[in-house]
Amino acid sequence: MIVALFAAATLIQAPADSLHGMVRAAGTSEGIPGVRVSVRGHSEFAFTDARGHYVLRYLPDNRLELLFERLGFQPLTVDVIAATAGGGVDVDLAPAAIALTPLAVVPLNVPELPAPDEFAEIGRVRLTKAETQLDPLVGDADVLGGLAAGRFVSGRQELTTSLRVHGGSGDENLVLLDGLPWRGPRPPGGVAGMLPSTAVTAIDVHTTVPPVRYGGALSSIIVLHPAIGGHRSAEGSADPTAVEQAVGTPLGRRGATLFLSARQSYRTVWSQADETGENGNGFGDAFAHLSAPIPRGTLDFYYLGSKHQLAFPARVEVAEADSATSATVQNEFVANGSLGGVVWTNDLGDDRKAQARAWYSEVEGASTWGPLTAASNLREIGAGADYTSSRTEAGFSLSRIATAYRVQQGASPILAMSGAPIIAAAFAAQRWQPARRWTLSTGLRLSATSSWGLFVEPRVWTRVALGSGGTTSFSVGYARAHQYVQSARNEESVMDALIGVDFPIAAGSGGIPPARSDQLSGALRTRLGARTTFQLDVYTRWLSGLALTPLATRRPFADAVIPTGRGTVWGGDATLTYPVDRFDLHFQAGLLSSYRSAGTIRYRTADARARLAVGMAYRLPRSMVVRVALWAGARRPTTLLRDGMQLESSGLLGTGELAGSPETVGGTPNGGRLPNYTRADLGFVKGWAVSRRGTPRISTALTVANLFNRHNVLAAVAGPTGTRPVFLLSRTLSLRVRWYLAR
Repeated sequence: MIVALFAAATLIQAPADSLHGMVRAAGTSEGIPGVRVSVRGHSEFAFTDARGHYVLRYLPDNRLELLFERLGFQPLTVDVIAATAGGGVDVDLAPAAIALTPLAVVPLNVPELPAPDEFAEIGRVRLTKAETQLDPLVGDADVLGGLAAGRFVSGRQELTTSLRVHGGSGDENLVLLDGLPWRGPRPPGGVAGMLPSTAVTAIDVHTTVPPVRYGGALSSIIVLHPAIGGHRSAEGSADPTAVEQAVGTPLGRRGATLFLSARQSYRTVWSQADETGENGNGFGDAFAHLSAPIPRGTLDFYYLGSKHQLAFPARVEVAEADSATSATVQNEFVANGSLGGVVWTNDLGDDRKAQARAWYSEVEGASTWGPLTAASNLREIGAGADYTSSRTEAGFSLSRIATAYRVQQGASPILAMSGAPIIAAAFAAQRWQPARRWTLSTGLRLSATSSWGLFVEPRVWTRVALGSGGTTSFSVGYARAHQYVQSARNEESVMDALIGVDFPIAAGSGGIPPARSDQLSGALRTRLGARTTFQLDVYTRWLSGLALTPLATRRPFADAVIPTGRGTVWGGDATLTYPVDRFDLHFQAGLLSSYRSAGTIRYRTADARARLAVGMAYRLPRSMVVRVALWAGARRPTTLLRDGMQLESSGLLGTGELAGSPETVGGTPNGGRLPNYTRADLGFVKGWAVSRRGTPRISTALTVANLFNRHNVLAAVAGPTGTRPVFLLSRTLSLRVRWYLAR
């Protein structure tokens, strides 16, 4: 069916009297919504949609003068000969300052417009390339890097392999690419970004009350908005460890587009010049997006593939490259993942659209840890459809997730777990406005399986705008969620900060039920003056049906039957932003308490009880920015290691040596504490104008991480004479070059 739809889409011709294209923000690949596209001297006009696309129909003649206008951008006039334009005209709009003159407003009996954020969903955080580039904690047009630096993430500082959102483990996040679930691996060694940064233009993170169309995750829903090839472009980046390249192009006159992106590491994060084979460490990712218009809507085809590996000696004593001694046995983690899917979208106008999607995904993981070998695989097939508008959403989905996990010692099987639940879900929600500044959203998601019956997931939140201008709002919400895939990965192991492979286990594997989360949350957002914004988020969560791998093993993955238990989480995040002229200030602070329990055993998760981040940036002339970022964290819980581990930086390149098979001492996990964490980074970003308009299309970012070379601690190893710290990265110097060429 998919092949037939694709063949039909390629045969569709744009009408001879129509013109289409995309309007982008100059210097980026992001489309601009709401741009008025008109023909000078005629009444025909159109507005760009959410992706920046427009279509003009019934053109009066072949020679046209198009006018592109939107508040906040310089107007642009383009002369077009329709007969030779190929049916498509893409343009870039340069930003422009808005000068406002004093106005005298005479009140009429007209309802007051709501505050800009009054209808925003509670717990929703939007990240765009433009925002992350201005964020002094990120300083780069990388939304995936911005995700790792988010106020809601409480992972192990710079080693962000496993995203811990609001006290949840890494497997409690669900990543969606245009609604398609991506369960693939993350890069090893703490490299931020689960896929190429050029493949994603924006991210929506739902941390508390997600829309009812999303389910299957206890902690967060991470929605990736993919890039499209609406114009001929070449975008990429290079840094000391990896290179990335993306290309986009329209396909002929039919309005179809193609976008391809790939990333490959050429220098491993942890490597040595010996015979252990570590030069095979690293990662590679590929992304493809084909968009084709059809008579009623658009078809989007996606492919995403990744392959990651991390291998290192199992003993701290490493043989030298010129030594006759053979290399030691390796520990190794390997992960592969792929996702293919198709999404049909019909834009019905007035913020209404209908979508249908189908997907198939495969994820494989394997590990060698001393005498043990572990292997896992996941196969998921699914389909769904939904209708959404500004106030209503409804739809359904059907999927089958099959997983198999097994552990062996030599040829002897130790543990085998498998499950294959079929999950059917239906959902509906409605947003109300009982009063002028009061918004209420109610929704219900029903999911059912043959083994556990029907699960009911209510979602409700309300927001009230306060003050004369509605610049302050208060929100409160409640959500219930169920998760059908957990992980046999030990998230409390120190190796969780370094490996990217997951070992997924579906509900029903080894008697593990679906996990459940009930969360109550509140938020306060206010504008302190014309420029300053302050937001406070508080939450508490009750968890049940959790697969507690740390109680089943001291290794990075389960080697015994996994017990199930419960969990409690509470915390709060505060954010203050102050952009003024050439200066930007970004302040984040958070408190968190997170526990897991099974029977009489109760332990903390490895999250800092308190954390702080401060970023400052100053924009100099000639497109140059200087930024300073400071991070601090309270004493993080940890479990004392009983075996040797080596983790050392080598030079300023951020690479180093990794060796040893750390295992924890007996007793309750995370019974100890690490010293406080502090780090300061200094960065310089420079944009280079290579076009006639002077728009920066090449940027260089020089960053000195851990500026004061503080010895922060990742773990502690027990020894004959006391404990020995395992340090995180020392001072590193990195240079990232980004380029963007378009026509």
